[in-house]
Amino acid sequence: MTQFLTALQDEDSGRAYRTYAGISMDHIPSEGTFSNFRSRISEKRYNEIFHVLVDIFHQLEMITFNILSVDGTLYPTWARYRGCCYFCKECKSIKVTQVIEKVRSRIIYRLNNLSNYNLGDECRVYTECPSDRFPEDIKKPKVELFAFKLSFCDGEPSKEQKNTACLFGVENELAKQHLCINTIRSNVTHIDPLNGSITISCPKLPKDTDAKVGVRRDTKNPDKKQKVFGYNAVFSTSVELHLGIELPVAVNNIAGNAEEADLLIENSDQIFDHHQCEVKIVIADSKYDAIKNYEYVRGKGAIAIIDYNVRRENVKKDALLITRCSSF
Repeated sequence: MTQFLTALQDEDSGRAYRTYAGISMDHIPSEGTFSNFRSRISEKRYNEIFHVLVDIFHQLEMITFNILSVDGTLYPTWARYRGCCYFCKECKSIKVTQVIEKVRSRIIYRLNNLSNYNLGDECRVYTECPSDRFPEDIKKPKVELFAFKLSFCDGEPSKEQKNTACLFGVENELAKQHLCINTIRSNVTHIDPLNGSITISCPKLPKDTDAKVGVRRDTKNPDKKQKVFGYNAVFSTSVELHLGIELPVAVNNIAGNAEEADLLIENSDQIFDHHQCEVKIVIADSKYDAIKNYEYVRGKGAIAIIDYNVRRENVKKDALLITRCSSF
């Protein structure tokens, strides 16, 4: 999209685009315009427009649907990944009980032992992640509630400093030593002073909660794997041997860690619902090696050519020979 908009804004390269679209140099859309447009028309309508374009190519005989190839590609989201693979929408509002009294005790302890600490040292308050999405063999991380430090108060404390001291019930203790609490970071969204509980938004929760971490081969080093926080776009393309090209005819968008195997059927349903076509061969890699995919493709009268998924089997020649000998 960025490259397209660069061409669109060019006086010479974008002239044809602007003419056919009916826009001038003074009213060129931005990336945000396209994003808002996609959100407004929804995925369903966007797919309908896509298949109208596919139908045009079909009528021009540039697409035959004889050979279909299915594959997915990971792409990153614009949102920043913050390190947690098990986040959910509930992470926006986590209730933590009995916090105020614990923080008050820590502040009192520091005030009574100032000689053992540097006054400007940062003090962090944590709680264990309450989520039940973590596997049993994985230790739950600590979630930071907020961070603060004690410092000398020059003159009258600010309103925020007074409210913070009052919340933890240490205003008198701080005033005796002419100190105040300076908040450095806070993930607190609500405080209930009656029962001492607070509500936080987890700092590891990304802005885009629909994206997940997927794994692919590193583009710079194929021997290594690369983690990508984003989505997986699964395309079905029509392989046109006489033209030597592949053109997309169906697409589905899923989270980066979602299972691709189901998308072969979903993409094929898209094609058969929108186009009168006869598929002869379906090609896919080992991620689509599932019985339901073979049954679906053969049920449509086509041939399924899908790479075999080893699934941790020992397929070395020696192992296969031992297995065959033991069976006799």
